[in-house]
Amino acid sequence: MEERSNMYDIGRIELDRISKNNRAFSIIMLLVVLGTFFDAIEQYNAGYAATGVSAAFHISAAAISTQVEFITFGFMAVGGLMAGYMGDNLGRRFLYSFNLGIYAIGALYQHCLLII
Repeated sequence: MEERSNMYDIGRIELDRISKNNRAFSIIMLLVVLGTFFDAIEQYNAGYAATGVSAAFHISAAAISTQVEFITFGFMAVGGLMAGYMGDNLGRRFLYSFNLGIYAIGALYQHCLLII
């Protein structure tokens, strides 16, 4: 009986073929580490800002924390669905460029707020 392979098996096989000493593999791993690092910094900044927000709006820190977590994970779910749709219909290259543009605009906006 012939076993049919699907795209996930083919992708897994191709990923297994990548040499760990390959320059592309090293760059990919560096980008993953940097992305995780910057995500952690953003989460830290949101937690750090919670005390100021709770004082300004007279809301408890627990309520702010719950709302930040709800908003974060809610938008992660919505963003994941949108990214899947966009990646399937518009292509990964467009999606990565779009994501980088949003991230850059947000980082510049945050930087401008810190200067003021």
